[in-house]
Amino acid sequence: MDTRKQELKDRVEAKVKRVQARILELRADSAGKSREQATRLEEELTTVRSQVSEGYENLKDQTVEKLNQWLKD
Repeated sequence: MDTRKQELKDRVEAKVKRVQARILELRADSAGKSREQATRLEEELTTVRSQVSEGYENLKDQTVEKLNQWLKD
């Protein structure tokens, strides 16, 4: 895997871990709004996992752009 793709993979995996931790925090809060936010974050993770399901070496430029945008959010 080239350096650029490895860096993207590392950044995506780090953010996935942060989002997972945030989901756990939100689930611990019994407020309905927190549950809604946790659901939205779970949907984001599902989308990201789908985008990288065939490996980082096989990512198209459009997918790389989407992942970089997600990393900025």
